[in-house]
Amino acid sequence: EVVTVPYLSTVGQVLGIQSGEQYYFNDLLYGLLVQSGNDVAMTLAQNYPGGLPLFVAGMNRVVANLSLEDTNFTNPIGLDDWRQYTSPHDLAVLAKYAWQNSDIARAVATKEYDLSDLSGQHTIHLENINQLLGEVDGMVGIKTGWTEMAGECLVSLVEKDGQKVLGVVLNSADRFGDTKKIIAWVYDNYYFSEK
Repeated sequence: EVVTVPYLSTVGQVLGIQSGEQYYFNDLLYGLLVQSGNDVAMTLAQNYPGGLPLFVAGMNRVVANLSLEDTNFTNPIGLDDWRQYTSPHDLAVLAKYAWQNSDIARAVATKEYDLSDLSGQHTIHLENINQLLGEVDGMVGIKTGWTEMAGECLVSLVEKDGQKVLGVVLNSADRFGDTKKIIAWVYDNYYFSEK
């Protein structure tokens, strides 16, 4: 599917996609999940049938379908808003749900990607913000985040010997260091057996 970039007014982490440019949806998925492009999130939301309000409503519908009671979305970017909130538990459930989509799983595990508009005139080199990809044995994703209120955040997935460990770090001053400590602690203290 081809997506046209609307007029954008975004804040935070942006890739620099421009109004009127056209991209394939799957390429924009990498811009969203590899390098956290807020301009990409807004583009996808505004191209959704019914636009931004129905996109956010769809996000909340997924939350309701997963019976998550500690999450409410008001925007697709994750910007601070007293009405937008979540919990570590809910983020873990959402990450597990998202990971089932092979396109999402592939994108969050990608270290680098070249995003190009359909004309080939605008190419953006993306580098995954998750510094633990390629550094921590078995790290396969998932997603970083940061706002002033939330601090540094990281939902991570590690797979070793066929066992997956999903971790959630919120309001950290060192999300990558904290995550490495948690992963080491889990593998030092738990033995996984087959049922």
